[in-house]
Amino acid sequence: MKYILFYIIPFLFWFLNLELNPGLRNIWLRTDVNGNKSFTPKNIIPLLFYPLKNKQLWAFKNWDMNIFILYFISYIMYRIYRHFDKPYVPTEWDEFIHKFY
Repeated sequence: MKYILFYIIPFLFWFLNLELNPGLRNIWLRTDVNGNKSFTPKNIIPLLFYPLKNKQLWAFKNWDMNIFILYFISYIMYRIYRHFDKPYVPTEWDEFIHKFY
């Protein structure tokens, strides 16, 4: 379950960010010729692989559009969470140090 959340939550965050980003709007909610909003998820697939074609998306200012950077940051956050999620188990060194104060 944790791994599913690790993959789905960042993708949903990236997916929503594409539409809410002032510089990108109308990626997956498009207005057609009649003025109706239509959902076009096929526009997301090219954007998934676009960072592999365009080096500009690896620049710091464009990290919000790069899904690979988002997953890397998510992975780091997950590892930090897992590191601090472990229960505290005193070691011999801890017991030794606590004798002096």
